[in-house]
Parts: sequence; C-alpha cells; structure tokens
Amino acid sequence: MKKIFLLFLFVLFCSTNVFALEDDILYKYVNLDACLSAGTTETYDKKGSRWGMASIGFLYNLAFGLQYNRLRCELAYQERAEVSELVQTMLGLISTFSTRAGMINGYYDYVRSEHFAMYIGTGVGVDYYELKMRNWVENYEDSGYSCILGGYTGLTFIMDQFSIDLGLNYYYINKPETQTFAPKISFRYAF
Repeated sequence: MKKIFLLFLFVLFCSTNVFALEDDILYKYVNLDACLSAGTTETYDKKGSRWGMASIGFLYNLAFGLQYNRLRCELAYQERAEVSELVQTMLGLISTFSTRAGMINGYYDYVRSEHFAMYIGTGVGVDYYELKMRNWVENYEDSGYSCILGGYTGLTFIMDQFSIDLGLNYYYINKPETQTFAPKISFRYAF
C-alpha cells in the first residue's frame, strides 16, 4: 500500500502540466469499453428460497459524451452476459444472468497531463435483467427492471483525439442483488 501511495505522489508532483490550465473547449466523444466481469448474484423466489450464484462473464459499454477540462459526462448503453463459475456448474447449479442498461456517468480527472490522466467516476441508470438458475431439483427464472449504480477508476493514455483507458469498474444492481467487478480496456475518440 505504501508503494502505491508513493507512486501516486510521484505521478502527481512530477507530471508536467498537472496543474496547468486546460483549454476551455467542449469536446464530444464516443467511448467503447470491453470488460471481463466477476460477480455475485443473490435473489429469493416466491417461496422464500434463496438462490445465489458466483459468476464470470463479459460486458461492454457504448457511450456518447461531453468533456470540458477535467470533467466528462456521458450517456451509456451496457450489455452484460454472465454464467455460473466452474465449481457451481460441476455441483449442478447452472445459471445465466444477462442485463441491458442505460446509464448516465460522470468522471473527474484528478491528475492530468498532456498524455496521461487518472480518473474517478460514478454512474446511475435503469437495468433490464434476465436471470435463469437451475439445480438438480428445480428451476428459477426472473426478469424485470431494476436500478444500477456504478463506480469507476482508472488510467487514461491520451494521444491527441484518441485515448485508451485501463481501469476497474464496480456495478451494483438492486434486484436481483448483484455486485460485479470488471477490469476494463476502453477506447475513446474525441471530436
């Protein structure tokens, strides 16, 4: 932890133009994220039986946004597909979980130079989910709308109008209760 903190301080104080004023220009951009995801899902059926799964999967985001100095705001569409992890599948609990979400996301570059940025962000949206679980005895299926929240952090490598992000996304869905961590690579083009 101490080494990470020292690296952060080094980047913060040694990067050129970190505290320089940026151009007061409003940029539009298109962003595409590709993420591997790992998460947990928990729900209860109508009889009160608990169903849960640990899952792995893939998700992507397509976003259109605006950037002004260190701030970004975007409208994003997200799709996700996850399946139960190997041990649960071998034990007979086979699950699939898919979502489609519309989100509003905001980001802040807390460290920024000409070719590098570190950011944090958050987002909120509406999610449509489909959940299918089955074990040796019974099946459970559910679908519907719910709320999705996101938290984001990462590094941006800037090359004129094109940027590459390496980061970590966290998502929480309230029904079925789902928590997902998703390491990502993101490609952004500003115009």
